[in-house]
Amino acid sequence: MNKKINPFFIKVDVFPSSTINAGVVTGTRSRPSFKIPPPTTIIGALSYPLAKIRGYSESGAIYTPALLASIVKGVYVTVSGPLIPYSSITKMWFYREEEKRVKSDAFAYQRIYLGGTLRPEPPISLLYIFDPIKSEEKLGSKWMKELIISAWSMTRLGDKESIISVSNVEEGFADEIYSKEVTTKFLIPLLEDLKIEPINGGDIEVFTFYDWRCVKGPQLVGLPLINAALVYSHLEFTTKRAKVYKEDGEFLAYKVKLSSGEEYLVGW
Repeated sequence: MNKKINPFFIKVDVFPSSTINAGVVTGTRSRPSFKIPPPTTIIGALSYPLAKIRGYSESGAIYTPALLASIVKGVYVTVSGPLIPYSSITKMWFYREEEKRVKSDAFAYQRIYLGGTLRPEPPISLLYIFDPIKSEEKLGSKWMKELIISAWSMTRLGDKESIISVSNVEEGFADEIYSKEVTTKFLIPLLEDLKIEPINGGDIEVFTFYDWRCVKGPQLVGLPLINAALVYSHLEFTTKRAKVYKEDGEFLAYKVKLSSGEEYLVGW
């Protein structure tokens, strides 16, 4: 492989069947949801079909989300739809081992309703940037083909009830650049001294997630936290374009060519 090859990207447009729940890790039975899928959930959505393609078991020696996280340089999302969490009372059954009994309980289960949109654009677009050298080292010579097939095979985004359908997949090579200013509609990692301004309306929404770059196994509690942002309009229910800039110095960004035109992504 040419060692100077550009990063490889895959963009996946998905339609939820009705709702999604990307649950916040808490100590309560009620499971609040992030408003948008966090990077760990986005990686998990692609790792599930990749594990099936490669024949990895969920309890095997290889933890596929960690494998995928090790070859990913950036994870991004943009949303077109209402980011309004709703909670419904749900009855859940569970087995109490010390009592040797099946019991039930009810709690408020939170979900984000993004299905059934009448808009032409997909409710959620996910974008992955891959390191081609690490990808070939970890997945072999057919890594590109396997990742593209996995993207088309994605079935859920969040918990097992968060069913999605893939409507389109785009792939290509990204230009890695250093710039003082870019514009983007995708998730923005909040790097030091980075400034964000909405271009045509919307509010800056800041999210705190577990750092996907540190994933080694299924346990997320204890991982470092990272902050990221989107410019989102609560009037139009959609992500808006943002100007991202640095007053002193440059920052890493990726330029990708999509069917809708050129797009920029802020590097992690």
